[in-house]
Amino acid sequence: MRRGGEGRGGFFGGKKKRGYERRGSDGRADVCWSDQVPQDIDNALSQSNAKTLLSSSKFTELKTQVKDLVGHKGLRSFFDPANNVYCERPLLTETGEVIRPDRFVITKNNDVFLLDYKTGVHKKNHESQIDEYARALNKGTVKIKQKTLVYINSPITIKNIKTSS
Repeated sequence: MRRGGEGRGGFFGGKKKRGYERRGSDGRADVCWSDQVPQDIDNALSQSNAKTLLSSSKFTELKTQVKDLVGHKGLRSFFDPANNVYCERPLLTETGEVIRPDRFVITKNNDVFLLDYKTGVHKKNHESQIDEYARALNKGTVKIKQKTLVYINSPITIKNIKTSS
């Protein structure tokens, strides 16, 4: 998998964050935020604490849910190994605030696919948040192609947010 932004320089500069930061109690988000998914779901799961936190049946359910997420036809661009993947990449807004979208990818054509993971139910402020990420990214030579909120509840819910043309 190509990973953008490693080392210094490049479009976003700085060192690319890797790893499996704790996000929830069951390890679901640990795996979703991994930049190795889907090419190595088993490794991403083993790097998370999910196996120690969950019963065997819950762990199997989690693995199925992650496979469903990364295999979802509406999310293919986010998990295409040909794209440059950025997870929790710090971005600077026009007001100087640092924000961190959960995941975005940049294609070889400089199209950006922006994804934000959520739990619970859809709220209007979730759209505002992903719009803010898009504004921070939509500079220079890239074009926002897709903005997607993914609710990692059971079942997974995907909500595409309208992009400005």
